Amino acid sequence: MSISVRVVGADPQHLSRITAALPGDSESLALRIMTGGALEAAGEVQRDPPDLLVLDAPALDEADLALLESSLLSAPATAMVLLSPDRSSEFLMRAMRAGVREVIPSPSAAADLSAAFARQLERLGLQRLGMPAGTVIALVPAKGGSGATFIATSLAAELAAKGARTLIIDLNAPFGDAALHLVEERPTATLADLVRQVGRLDATLLESVAVEAGEGLSLLAAPDSIESFEQVGADAFERILALARSRFRFVLLDVGRSLDPVTVRGLDRADRILLVSQPSLPYLHAARRVLDLFAGLGYGSDRIDLVLNRFERGVEPSADEASKMLGVKVADLIPNSYRAVGRAINHGQPIRASAPRDPVAKALSVLAERLLSQPRPGRGDASDSSPSKPVRH
Repeated sequence: MSISVRVVGADPQHLSRITAALPGDSESLALRIMTGGALEAAGEVQRDPPDLLVLDAPALDEADLALLESSLLSAPATAMVLLSPDRSSEFLMRAMRAGVREVIPSPSAAADLSAAFARQLERLGLQRLGMPAGTVIALVPAKGGSGATFIATSLAAELAAKGARTLIIDLNAPFGDAALHLVEERPTATLADLVRQVGRLDATLLESVAVEAGEGLSLLAAPDSIESFEQVGADAFERILALARSRFRFVLLDVGRSLDPVTVRGLDRADRILLVSQPSLPYLHAARRVLDLFAGLGYGSDRIDLVLNRFERGVEPSADEASKMLGVKVADLIPNSYRAVGRAINHGQPIRASAPRDPVAKALSVLAERLLSQPRPGRGDASDSSPSKPVRH
């Protein structure tokens, strides 16, 4: 079965360059070229949704993006690639929220175009094979001190112990310390080092940069400086995340408090978002702000779980009160066990290794079982299982 491709643009020369960069196997591609802009592209999606839509647009305003978003919502299987000279973070984030799968700088070298198209066509081809994808889970703190990194690393260890090959990616740069929870020595390579070699990205490179943190458990450490993190572009990170999904049963993203194109791309692609909060009013008020932000980004509440950390029964506010205050169901309660948790962190071990019978370890085991019992997403993007999220593949 061929993959249908539509290429839309106003400049005939640009259209010629774009189509020349597509793979030359005419038998596998059903290609149609159209002259036009956002209106024509949206109309094409609505009439006969292609597998891959490529739009060359020198300028798009809010009305254009809203039109594209509306059409892509009606065709969730369509992957859209946008060629644009606008590289501002505001535009890139808006394009992602509209459902654009990848934004390519315009003009781009033929090799860059070919690589971008190959990525999308590979995802589409693999998706059609029906191969299961790994599950991406983002852990987000309501505010500093929520315990999201501890839960992310301990949960990753639980999943690995239950036979699910797991990778944790630390996106909390430059303050990421997930490695301190899992390994004795500071990793010599980070996510930024992988990005610098993204042109030759493959499974061998990914697994050579990631640190082995236990049987079936790997860690991709955060860049250790703002400058290094700024080298991690959203498109490069998405390539890494897509490869990780194909190699690991679970990919856990330890997300910090700041939002940037990389973390937003990770959140967009996450199958589940675990919002970690402590059950006190300052934390719950912060959690409410984060939920409002998620709503603004188009994330449906159906894929957001609230995790209350350091929970104590009989102490106000209760789990029910927290749920009513935030308007979401509390999915998991992690009890307060200060000494055991502190000992695990100080020894650089997941709590299942330092205190396997502690109530915290048992609660995290239950959380891991819950995640393992959920259906796996389809091959490709995390949004496969998130119909409320306006991101397409």
